[in-house]
Amino acid sequence: MNQSLARLRTGYLDTVYLHDVEFVCTPVTPKDGGNPLRALVEEKAGFGLAEGEEGRIWGDGDLAILGAIAELRKMQDEGLITNVGITGE
Repeated sequence: MNQSLARLRTGYLDTVYLHDVEFVCTPVTPKDGGNPLRALVEEKAGFGLAEGEEGRIWGDGDLAILGAIAELRKMQDEGLITNVGITGE
């Protein structure tokens, strides 16, 4: 990180995003693919969105994302990053 900051001639970054995390996260979808338009209504459970499952870790991909966020938060605490975010489709 320090090399990147030196190349950019700054002591911190305003914002760092984890981009396209949907390609890293552990997939949770119905076996038949389901209907994403109904994922928040009738098909909640099939998409891992049933009540009580909102924060569930489904597998290694989810753990990788959480680990990356933890590292960015650590850098934020050290003053190297001001804002941390997640983006995707």
